[in-house]
Amino acid sequence: RIASEAAAAQNMLLAAHGLGLAGKWATGKNAYSPTIKAGLGLAVDDEIVAILYFGAYAHDHPSTERPDHRDVTRAWTGPAA
Repeated sequence: RIASEAAAAQNMLLAAHGLGLAGKWATGKNAYSPTIKAGLGLAVDDEIVAILYFGAYAHDHPSTERPDHRDVTRAWTGPAA
């Protein structure tokens, strides 16, 4: 269950990035705070897997130059003998 929740959180970050938004996963001590849990309508023993922050970039976010895939991959010829 936790792995599925973490994968969903990562996919939300990837989707936000794809839309040009900034995203951050910084759960930290807030995930254990009874006050935060109560504010979210959770029970004290409920667990928070991710606290995600989304917004706009403070400055232009240039694209990362990527190598051509042919320069960093090769054809798989089957398992080693």
